[in-house]
Amino acid sequence: MSIIVAVEKNGCVSFAANSTSFDGIHLKPTDMAVGPFNVRRITNTLLGVTGHSVYFTILDHLLENQESEPRFENRNSVFDFFLNFTDTISKNYHFIEGSTDEA
Repeated sequence: MSIIVAVEKNGCVSFAANSTSFDGIHLKPTDMAVGPFNVRRITNTLLGVTGHSVYFTILDHLLENQESEPRFENRNSVFDFFLNFTDTISKNYHFIEGSTDEA
């Protein structure tokens, strides 16, 4: 399980993330587990990303090919974005384990 949390206080936002990262059964050093690539700015939102590195590339690809950037204005808009994201992964990125080839 991966965790990212953001806390806003006095107009400042701080991110924190767990730093345990495995490559197969091997524990990666902490300095290899986190970095500036873990946070994306999408319009008015900072998005913390965890998980397999291929998802970073898919997220970037998806965002670059959308007609407009998503706006995370409320809980439902965030949920709708990630429903679309997971649907897009299963339909268009067949190299991801668990996705199905519908062609």
